[in-house]
Amino acid sequence: MKLVLTNHIVDRYLERFDPKEKNKVQAAIKVTKLIREGVEDRSRLNDFNFMERFYERHGFDSDFKVVVNGNFVAIIVVENSKMVGITCIIDHRLGNRNKFAGKKKVDKKGSYDTVVNNGNVKAAREVEAAQHYMEEYI
Repeated sequence: MKLVLTNHIVDRYLERFDPKEKNKVQAAIKVTKLIREGVEDRSRLNDFNFMERFYERHGFDSDFKVVVNGNFVAIIVVENSKMVGITCIIDHRLGNRNKFAGKKKVDKKGSYDTVVNNGNVKAAREVEAAQHYMEEYI
C-alpha cells in the first residue's frame, strides 16, 4: 500500500523528535522508515479519548491505523488504497502499557508516600490532612 506523508506529520516529527534536523526531505525519509518498521497498535483505536479529535476531523467512517515504533506513534488514515500519515506524537506510555503496572498497594493507613508514589497528589494531601487531624485531636 502506498504511504503518503502530509506536511503536518513531517513538521510534527521535526518539532517533537528531531529539532536539529533542517532538511524536510531527510525528515520525511526518517518518518517513512519509522512507520514502515513500526507495529500497528489496534488497541489505541478503541481508546475514544485518544482518537476523538481524529474522528471529528477525518470522520467516524474513516479507517485509521496507529503505528508504534519505540516512543514514535503515527496516526494514519487509509483512503483510496493509500495510507496518509496525518500526525505523529510522542508515546508517554512507553514501558507502562499496563495501567496497573508500578502501582504499590496502599496500606490500611494510606500513607502519604504510598499515595504520592501512585501519582495521586490530591489524595495524598487529603491523607496527610486526615493523619494530622488524627494526631492533633484524637
